Amino acid sequence: GYTMNELGKRIKELRLLNNISQPQLAKAIGVSNGIISQWENGKVEPKACYICELVKFFNVSADCLLGLSNEQGQIIINSMLNDTENHLLAEFRKLKSDMQSDALNYISFLISKSLK
Repeated sequence: GYTMNELGKRIKELRLLNNISQPQLAKAIGVSNGIISQWENGKVEPKACYICELVKFFNVSADCLLGLSNEQGQIIINSMLNDTENHLLAEFRKLKSDMQSDALNYISFLISKSLK
């Protein structure tokens, strides 16, 4: 369900998934640097106009951002993954399924090549 803290967590998850710093996000949507941190920590709630900016910036639905739906690959960040792995996962999720198969085949090809 929706809580202010849930929104903050979603913003942080999306930001990390997309490999974007708090200052980068702040600049992109036109807010001061510190506000992103306050949103992510649930201290302050973004105004509706900034929720719109976040939705456009991250290319997700408002339902997704607000935690009302679990689309966008469920936006679950695995803290076991490093930044590169999270970035790879974010990019992979942008591909249609046939392209995802191609990507996996190419990774298999690279692995077999590196084992020689």
